[in-house]
Amino acid sequence: MGVIQRQGIKSALLNYIGIAIGAASVLWVYPKALEEYGLITFMTEMAFIIGAIAQGCVHIVLQRYFPTFRDEERGHYGILAWIWLANLVGFLFFGLLFWLFYTPITAFYASKEGFKEEHTIYIFLFGYLTGQMFLFSSYCAVFKRVVIAAFVDLVTRIARPLLIVMYLFSWLDLWLLIQGVLVIYLGCIIILVWYIWRMGQWHIKPMSTIFTRPLLAEMGQYSLITTLVMLSSFLSLQLDRITVPAYLGFEQNGVYGIALFISNLVAVPMLSLSAISTPVVIEHFAANRLDEVQKIYEKTGVILFLAGIFIFLGVMSNADDLFRLTPRYEALHKGLWAVFFLALGRVLEGLGGVSKVVLEYSSAYRWTLLLMLTAMGANVLLTWLLVPTLGLVGIAIAAAIAVNIYALLRILLIYKLFGLQPLRWPLLWAFLIGAAIYVFLFYLPLGFAPIVNMLIRGTLVAVLYIPAVLWLEVSPDVNDFLRAAYRRLRRT
Repeated sequence: MGVIQRQGIKSALLNYIGIAIGAASVLWVYPKALEEYGLITFMTEMAFIIGAIAQGCVHIVLQRYFPTFRDEERGHYGILAWIWLANLVGFLFFGLLFWLFYTPITAFYASKEGFKEEHTIYIFLFGYLTGQMFLFSSYCAVFKRVVIAAFVDLVTRIARPLLIVMYLFSWLDLWLLIQGVLVIYLGCIIILVWYIWRMGQWHIKPMSTIFTRPLLAEMGQYSLITTLVMLSSFLSLQLDRITVPAYLGFEQNGVYGIALFISNLVAVPMLSLSAISTPVVIEHFAANRLDEVQKIYEKTGVILFLAGIFIFLGVMSNADDLFRLTPRYEALHKGLWAVFFLALGRVLEGLGGVSKVVLEYSSAYRWTLLLMLTAMGANVLLTWLLVPTLGLVGIAIAAAIAVNIYALLRILLIYKLFGLQPLRWPLLWAFLIGAAIYVFLFYLPLGFAPIVNMLIRGTLVAVLYIPAVLWLEVSPDVNDFLRAAYRRLRRT
């Protein structure tokens, strides 16, 4: 897949370095400060959502319409400056709404131990800075440079546990801990701006000659619908970010945050491939090259599903022993089945490959809102039904089902509208093999130390799964990649 493969691999490598750091943090840092970690996680998760919605999703508008503005000689008509101004206007308007509803928002969470009134202000500040990172990362992505976004994410993954460690050693109090997060966000923005300048793409002289009323109306409509989609996405796919701290408190939110971290290991390849596939898919749609879109769609579906099963097996077969290495095993063990359902949801979502990119950047993007509203209804209903009896696990089940309802509807709609689909029958065999390996490992009696158990199970996952997938030839791309890697290894 050329640039997609190269940038995707580099981005994934940086993500997994960050994950390794995060894993160490999950083992030895976060369990010692579950309430504080839960509070910081809540604030940054809310900032992530605000960062997209409050600016009218202009970072997505930038990617969708950049081919229209692409012109090196004219500095792309200063689209970076125009989008930044739109970002600012959006946040000013959101700031007004935030001020009007400040009291009820604060009162809603103030009843939870550990939350103070001033934390609401920091959520807004984090949201604005997150929006800036979205904007500059998207601008880098239109030039097929997604590794920088992975690097910035790595910086935040390193910084957060360091700040928590300083808090544990009483070098920082809670207020300074929050200030530290603020400084890290500012540092990430500076890194992105510097990178854009080094690329030679820091064009901030706005030129209005390219704008026409139809183009502005189309961009405005796309921004509005995308914002509504993002808001619906939050309510349908990320409702757990609100329900866990609201119903179960910040300590349980810390447990859930760790469960999310572990389950999201399955989604790392998806994030990397989606980031680099976006500008390529947009270009193919603009040129009406649906055959090229189909190739990307199918190949990414196969790769993400196979990688998802492999990572799921590694994660779920070792999660309990991983928790045994922490100082809060009993608290974290309660989130084990939350990890299972969240991770399984990510595996099944991988079947759709980059279907989210295909739909949201096609001419049928308006349908996304209807699909999101359907998933939102399912998530709200399931959360209401399951939380009273299952608590944390119920929230995880509701979130996983909502994600997969949305993914399935995307696949069906894309097939109906464009005749494109990512599914292949050999994937069913891969899933059955993965299920059989999981059952075998689940009942495998191992009574050694946790690290020894993890090494044994990890080795068995690799030995049992990889040869079976290669023998089935589910993905010619994966087979060719591994053969080439083997030949290079033999030459060294």
